[in-house]
Amino acid sequence: MTFWDIVRFLCLAYLLIAFLCVLWWIAGDVFRNDRAAPVTKALWLLALLLMPFLTIFVYIIVNHAGMSARLAERERKKGYPGYTNASHSRPASQDLYSVRSTMA
Repeated sequence: MTFWDIVRFLCLAYLLIAFLCVLWWIAGDVFRNDRAAPVTKALWLLALLLMPFLTIFVYIIVNHAGMSARLAERERKKGYPGYTNASHSRPASQDLYSVRSTMA
């Protein structure tokens, strides 16, 4: 096994893992979508199994806004500070001031 065989193997392994992560992410989003009917969810999952590359691109194009909204809602429920509601958050200048005051 040469050096370039190892490099090629590592690159292909990375691409395979990235592809599986995207499949898992799309499948999870299909199940989180409350507005979709169960038949629609089943069709998306069947399409993911039969034509994964095409389905990934089509799903992201068709559901891009819903995906980001569901992700933001899920993160907001978990309580991550980066996903706060804009009406309840402080201005950036106040956040910067509070960071400076804690560092002094």
